[in-house]
Amino acid sequence: MESLLEQISQWHEADQHQKIVDAILQLPQEERTYQITGYLARAYNNLARYEEGLALLESIADEGREDWVWWYRMGYSYFRLSRFAEAEEAFQRAVALNPEEGDCWYFLCRIYRDSIHKPEALAAALEQLKRVDPREFYRSFDNMKPISAPGGNKTHRQYPNGPENSRYEPLPRPGLGPEDHLEDW
Repeated sequence: MESLLEQISQWHEADQHQKIVDAILQLPQEERTYQITGYLARAYNNLARYEEGLALLESIADEGREDWVWWYRMGYSYFRLSRFAEAEEAFQRAVALNPEEGDCWYFLCRIYRDSIHKPEALAAALEQLKRVDPREFYRSFDNMKPISAPGGNKTHRQYPNGPENSRYEPLPRPGLGPEDHLEDW
């Protein structure tokens, strides 16, 4: 089993998520531990098969309720399914269990900025993200590519990670950090 876990880790790092799915599905059901089922759910999420990932995570809920990784994966599934209130709750549970996890704070920022629009919660989440993962804090701005705004002369940014993230947003003014642009978020 240890060699399978190492192989899953290698495939994950190489973005070979279908190989993870194929290998885990070959295991007998009784050999699919909580950890293995979590890896399968993560692979489904990374293949944009969010409903399948969510169903697997729900199947291990009794074991996952005290695991921040389980809550993170639940939040990620909900987020990608545009179930933002459920995603918010899941990411909040994740950071309650592990307040040092930058990815959870990042997704909370996205939810508060793009979906639920809670400026005070956004400000607090941005502060936490800046505290726990300064590179992610700035990367959330730096990974946007400039494009021209439809119908205007503003500079906008677009997420480069696919059509589900193709929301147009104002770019920060040069020389200032994200904290100076809360109104843009």
